[in-house]
Amino acid sequence: MEDDPQRPGQQMKMLLDSSVVSKLFIEEEDSNDVSEIIRLGIDDGVTFIASELMHYEVGNVILKREKQISNARELITRVFDLSIQCHVMDQHSSSEAMKLAKENNITFYDAVHVQAAMEHNATMVTADEELLQKFKITVRVEDALKQLKKNVQRK
Repeated sequence: MEDDPQRPGQQMKMLLDSSVVSKLFIEEEDSNDVSEIIRLGIDDGVTFIASELMHYEVGNVILKREKQISNARELITRVFDLSIQCHVMDQHSSSEAMKLAKENNITFYDAVHVQAAMEHNATMVTADEELLQKFKITVRVEDALKQLKKNVQRK
């Protein structure tokens, strides 16, 4: 695995895992930072990617945390309005994710996000401490925000 998934001169790509995307809909620590990442990233031409699992996992977070059915329905429809490309698994990517899960003792769900980031040569933004420790391709929300702010200052 490469230390830095972004190559000079290449458009920045960020995979946002479900732990990060859910912060856009449910107030949590770092929610404002995630919103700022999206705003700055769009302005800076960042390609945002998420695994197709994101819709299901964020939907589950909304289901558990939002008490009013009308609000929950509104929030889940807004998930589809995000400027995020959806990585759809195929046989190869699911096989690679299973290998990552087995080799690193993580859930298949987490491995799907990591594998998608690797396949797209993207930095994976996550709030999952285990993934942050196990994979060099991952960064914390605060570090992703710092990087984007640095990129904007250079321009």
